[in-house]
Amino acid sequence: QATLAICTNKPERLAVDLVGALGWSARFGALIGGDTLKVKKPDPGHLHETIVRAGGDPARSAFIGDSSADADAAAAAGIPFVLIGFGYLDRPREALPADRTIERFSDLPPALRAVAPAIWS
Repeated sequence: QATLAICTNKPERLAVDLVGALGWSARFGALIGGDTLKVKKPDPGHLHETIVRAGGDPARSAFIGDSSADADAAAAAGIPFVLIGFGYLDRPREALPADRTIERFSDLPPALRAVAPAIWS
């Protein structure tokens, strides 16, 4: 079973309120905003701390995102990155370093199996 976490540069309170309003709070092991720590994405410390607070292990993790900050944080942290090709995309998708790109959420499980097989063992 995988644990989900949110690593966002949005203010923590805003993200907590949004996730709560959607009724999704119990779905996430951690939520860290851009103002939670002294660093934020693309600093790898932001992503590492999110994983640790969720009870995870960076060696058994993957990051899913849609921006250059996400791609750069994953690269700096040495964590596989899956690009949401239909997301925010602040750069052309070809300019974002990704281990895999998905075009629909149903493509996510096979993409994760391909880039981070340790998650499934």
